[in-house]
Amino acid sequence: MEERLKGTITERELKSGKISYRAQMPPRLDPHTGDTVRPGETFDSWEKAEEWLKQENAKLLSGTPSSGIALREVFDRRIAKAGLKQTTQADIMRTRNRLPDNLLDEEMRRINAEHIHDWVVGDLVKRTNLRQSTMLVTAANLSSLFTWARDTGIETIGNPVKSAGASRLIRLYGPDEDDEDDDDWFSHQFGRGPVWEPEQIRHFVMNEEVYPYQAMALFYALQATRRGETAGLKWELVRWDTRKARVRDNITYTGETVFESTPKGGKRRWVLLDDMVVEYLQRHQQYQLLEKARYETWDAQGWVFTRRKHHKNRDWSPGIHMVPTTITSRVGYASKKYSFPTIGPHGLRRSWATIAERLGVPRKVRRDVLGHADKDTTGRYSRSSPEEIREGLAMVRAAIFPDWKPDLS
Repeated sequence: MEERLKGTITERELKSGKISYRAQMPPRLDPHTGDTVRPGETFDSWEKAEEWLKQENAKLLSGTPSSGIALREVFDRRIAKAGLKQTTQADIMRTRNRLPDNLLDEEMRRINAEHIHDWVVGDLVKRTNLRQSTMLVTAANLSSLFTWARDTGIETIGNPVKSAGASRLIRLYGPDEDDEDDDDWFSHQFGRGPVWEPEQIRHFVMNEEVYPYQAMALFYALQATRRGETAGLKWELVRWDTRKARVRDNITYTGETVFESTPKGGKRRWVLLDDMVVEYLQRHQQYQLLEKARYETWDAQGWVFTRRKHHKNRDWSPGIHMVPTTITSRVGYASKKYSFPTIGPHGLRRSWATIAERLGVPRKVRRDVLGHADKDTTGRYSRSSPEEIREGLAMVRAAIFPDWKPDLS
């Protein structure tokens, strides 16, 4: 690296055997918050890390480390971003509309934990027309906006929503929802749309092509993850020894593929993998390695679910990620072909939740599997143990695939 560049690049070997490169600038005092900060990013190659350092050094030399962009404009950019579903855009717009003008007009970089505290305690929790759950979603969306702004290069240091403990403040001062019954919670999260019965899910999964679709279909059916989260899975974040995977990246597609650095809701998380899912993923990986051997190059991201070559895919390349709309079309085609109720990927999540509810899987386990935040204070601090989650996953799997037994060979 050129000596004139300030900062360091640290090489680190991951559990998967791959190498990551952590680029960091020297510590400096943030002029707006007074905090000592050290910006940094992690990359999969030395070249990318070095390029990031060059960009950061250029900002220092230019004397313009801050973009001066107002929070309102960041909201507008986020809403206008290609690839967002209309429901997600509407959710972000509602969050923006719940913020006071003085906060929206403030430079995003200047917003600190005190601003957020005053907004939550002095405004948000006093709105009698909002439920506690709606307030929590509002805070989560604002937190996600700060993360998105940082990851897309807008000058943002830290996340004041997290620093202020906005969720804790809402639960402390906001309306109490401890008396919400299970049926109300389910309707709020999923509505009451069509679902597939266990035998229909089984028929769908077992009749999918072994590669590259069957493992993906099974993952949706038994892990109940969201569409973009599943498309964004990478092998380096799958831990075979502990049977879990990291939901970190999100891919959306509405005519244009868009990579999001955080899943919906702004929360990255580990998901515990069902035993059947682990077995099918390992088989899927072997098929993928055979396919990879046919090409001289392969996408360095290491996607778990990769796209099949098709004459209509102009942007196809070996190892490229699966398009999120693929699972939508696969589920829709199965609905029509087998005369099942018409559902989409979210319908598979709703089906999992419905089956789990029938089987008596505790609500906190269902929430943890589905990646939802708890609404009530008691539930917030009463998290499911890994054993409880695995038991819940196994109960649903046994209902859908009663004849499955692990391959001990």
